[in-house]
Amino acid sequence: MDAVGKRAGGKGDGVRNLLMVVLLVGGCAAKPPLTTGDGTYAVQWSTVDEAPIDANKWCDIRIQIETLKGSGDDLSIRFDATMPAHRHGMNVVVTPRNVGPNEWVVEDVLMHMPGEWALDFDITDSNGVVHRAREIVVIE
Repeated sequence: MDAVGKRAGGKGDGVRNLLMVVLLVGGCAAKPPLTTGDGTYAVQWSTVDEAPIDANKWCDIRIQIETLKGSGDDLSIRFDATMPAHRHGMNVVVTPRNVGPNEWVVEDVLMHMPGEWALDFDITDSNGVVHRAREIVVIE
């Protein structure tokens, strides 16, 4: 008997097993994008090599922007990371480099100590309005 009291090996088992695999694999997909506070843009980010960010190790971050409302023309982005509990940020200044339509790479990012970091993605639109998306991450 299975967990719901039905005999294992029935006709529905193959479909149920396939559904479980799809749900498990789907759950391992890329994390959902961040959204700016006003809902205008979605931000998807990862390290270039898709490895986790480690404390005191250099990494490069890829950022992709999707326009959810309005125009996505002539966007620029600023990236920063701070430790709110310690009231300081990174010891390096980074500059995003545009590598394609609404895609940037930030090179030589260094989160120099473990703990909780706030990653800020400030998107400036063609009218000069800044839209912020923030993610809190724990660096080990």
